[in-house]
Amino acid sequence: MVNYQAHLEYIENLIRYSSLDTLSSLNSLLKINYNKDILDFAKKNIKLPPSLARNEYYSIRDYPYLKEPFEMMIKETTREIFFCKSTQSGVTIFMIICSLYFAINDPAPQAFYMPTLETINRLRVEKYNEIINHSYAIKQYFGNRRDKDNVFSKQLIRNILGTTINFSPMGTTNSIRSSTVKYAIADEISAYENSKEGDSIDLIRQRIRAVEGSKLISGSTLTHTGSYIDKEWEKTDKRYYHVPCLKCGTYQTIDFERLIYNKKAKNAYEIKEVFLECLGCNRAIPESERREMLGTDPKWIPSKEATDGVFGYHITHLMTPQDNMFKRTVQAYININQFDEYTGDYFIELPPDILDAANLAVGDTILWEKIDDDSWTIRKKSE
Repeated sequence: MVNYQAHLEYIENLIRYSSLDTLSSLNSLLKINYNKDILDFAKKNIKLPPSLARNEYYSIRDYPYLKEPFEMMIKETTREIFFCKSTQSGVTIFMIICSLYFAINDPAPQAFYMPTLETINRLRVEKYNEIINHSYAIKQYFGNRRDKDNVFSKQLIRNILGTTINFSPMGTTNSIRSSTVKYAIADEISAYENSKEGDSIDLIRQRIRAVEGSKLISGSTLTHTGSYIDKEWEKTDKRYYHVPCLKCGTYQTIDFERLIYNKKAKNAYEIKEVFLECLGCNRAIPESERREMLGTDPKWIPSKEATDGVFGYHITHLMTPQDNMFKRTVQAYININQFDEYTGDYFIELPPDILDAANLAVGDTILWEKIDDDSWTIRKKSE
């Protein structure tokens, strides 16, 4: 039976990115010179599934802060890129795009790491495979994951060019030391457990540094001061995203400390409007200007000089594309800081996915335990 949808997608690509009378093969449709930027590759070849976006080709418009990291990835001097990031920042998709780009343009062994077997399988099945399946030209290099004998049922993916991509949990050092790779990607590193052999990320570095031109992309969501992610952050040049005020042009970061709101509010429902105080003209910048500011001639400014080609990018939730982030950020802050002066209890509202991940339910009591001067941990109180 003819797959008319596949033919339509193929024709769509032919019309969109090439000339019908000069195209001689699928390879000429997709193959991009290694020296071209990865973002160009993504715009032309990566189609995101409905579960991850709007079922359209990748666009940087929602994530303008990722433009420079894309450019940095193909520079020979770049050895590592580290993201200190917020949730829904687009960084995981960035990692997958870079992996696919190198898998086709520089066929060499890769490794993709997540904290557990469950998390790495979810990433592989729900994101990596789905992006390949919806990107017709990319799929020709990897096959269809729905074929009964395809390699997507295993932890190892191989394309027709010979690239192998090993998806590994960080539970054992065997997954790190099993073979040498040129490209390594490690997400959510704050949840990695170090072994008797040493730091997990350092072991990954040892695995790739023997290969000329190797690169490591790593990152994790923002956590409390003193955590593992902070130690990795200090190894980078610590870049912060600066954007201009649309009125006075003063460059500044978008920080929670400069948000203007009703400080006397007793609960999140009393927060009506939130503004950002401009560092230059001191005006109250409304939420309606935030997205435009993020995309208007932004600058990543390092806090110190980079060493050994290691670059760091700090991405907060106030930079992400979700709507009403000024207001939502303040509301979340108030929810976390609700305090009962009679019982001494704090009341915290968490979204369902966080509750599930932490194995908590509505109404559970959480005990805070101090680890050291800078960090704490939490556990559920036993009945």
